[in-house]
Amino acid sequence: MPGYSGLIDTTRALADPAATQNRFERVQALPGIEFVHRSFRSANCVVVNTMTGLLPLTLSQPAIAAEGDEVLFLDGEIYNLDELANRLGSPVSPDADPGRILLALYRKHGIDFAGLLNGEYAVVIYHQQAKRLLILTDHLATRPVYYAIQGGALRFGSEKKAVLVEFDGKPSLDHVGLLQIFVHQHNLGARTFIKEISSLPPSSVLEYKDGKAAINAYRQRRFWQDRPAMREGEFIEA
Repeated sequence: MPGYSGLIDTTRALADPAATQNRFERVQALPGIEFVHRSFRSANCVVVNTMTGLLPLTLSQPAIAAEGDEVLFLDGEIYNLDELANRLGSPVSPDADPGRILLALYRKHGIDFAGLLNGEYAVVIYHQQAKRLLILTDHLATRPVYYAIQGGALRFGSEKKAVLVEFDGKPSLDHVGLLQIFVHQHNLGARTFIKEISSLPPSSVLEYKDGKAAINAYRQRRFWQDRPAMREGEFIEA
């Protein structure tokens, strides 16, 4: 299915970045459907964004900073481009590149720019020199972000199969995650039915650098504040 996939290893160079890119492109595409692949690769990082072309303004990806080394991918759609462009002092044109607007906002405001966005999206930003990767979700995580960390490398994608493309060894089943699928038709929190794969929560930023990941919320979510807190075991029992 259309979506993105990627691999970054901050501790050593990738064995064959071109082969990794080809594997990502194959797993994201479906036979009989025409897709457009947009990609970036270096010695330490490969990112592929596979699109159908239904959002033509996003096809010029990735957005790469003219001054600096940031590379930005957008999976999804931003609804308030006019407002964002006004913050930059440049009215948006009908053929404006959303990725370049987001990259300019990021360079101006840092990661705080995430709180300005309105839409359905996942954004990937890679700093080439620092080998620093950022992934952020929208307010409801309507565009999923799955990831796994193995031996200094981060594997990520919009589908679990993209994470498993470059997976080391055999993944294992998370029995509680599988039970959640049967009971709720979806997983709760960061859990999935694969023990080694997690999902990034809504309104969150994952920062990966020097083989370590940190996850922070850029917006606080408040649901059912009057409901009593329950432990995971209590939910399962209920």
